[in-house]
Amino acid sequence: MISFHRPTPSLVVISQFLLGFLRFSVADDTPLRHTSFVFDRFNRTDEIILLGVAAPLVSKSVLMLTNHSHFVMGRAMYSTPVQMKPRGNNRTVSSFSTTFVFSMVPPPSDAGGHGIAFLMTPSPTLSGALSAEYIGLLNFTSVGKDYNHLFAVEFDTSRNVEFQDPDDNHVGVDINDLNSVQAKFARYWDGKVSRSLSLKSGRNIQAWIDYDHRGGKLSVRIAFAGMPKPQMPLISLDTDLSALVEEEMYVGFSASTGNFVEDHYILAWSFTTNGSRAASGCNESPFPGKE
Repeated sequence: MISFHRPTPSLVVISQFLLGFLRFSVADDTPLRHTSFVFDRFNRTDEIILLGVAAPLVSKSVLMLTNHSHFVMGRAMYSTPVQMKPRGNNRTVSSFSTTFVFSMVPPPSDAGGHGIAFLMTPSPTLSGALSAEYIGLLNFTSVGKDYNHLFAVEFDTSRNVEFQDPDDNHVGVDINDLNSVQAKFARYWDGKVSRSLSLKSGRNIQAWIDYDHRGGKLSVRIAFAGMPKPQMPLISLDTDLSALVEEEMYVGFSASTGNFVEDHYILAWSFTTNGSRAASGCNESPFPGKE
């Protein structure tokens, strides 16, 4: 039987997580319906659509996207679509920010795979998606097709040469494709130097994804949960999402396993549009970690 220890974050971590959000606000004159939500724990899931094998781990108030099984996938999507463009205006897209805490826990006897992705998509369903290297996002015929209208940031723990993955521990930005437009080895900036970070260490990792539509700038940052948001992004990308996103998009997470298995957890999540910086609290309850 596989067992995991259950570390508990301190209240200091929770406070740092919340304060990091509240310090920043940018005015945005785009006439869009504003979306903002915070899940500092998942003790209720009435606002979350759970698909595939995804399920709440009620005792720990977290979301478990995949279980210990091979070739499964799971999604957790916010139930209300986010308005990303004004009605009838296909040129202006909303800025957005999101931050979340996740954990990927492979069993001691397994190399682990395949990873978690944050995604924006016109439909929350898993229809047509495949497990394993497809992370529950696409399939072998839909990869690379513009009709997907898919934006994703993958936290990939398996190296797949068909998608030109740099290694089995990287972060990538995916636009209608799993061949990332930019991918980087998983690292974080500690204020002085860039340090490596194992995505499947079983430790709790926080990610920040920010998009500013006015400059077309996307940034992705990661660090161990409880650390401050790194000043230097892991990924900084100039990209215009106006042709990609539709008027309304669903946001959430997808994960999958294949020949390799790991458990994928979401512990806390916040999302906001129209220029505010996403706030979220860290889960106070014990949650899964690797022995």
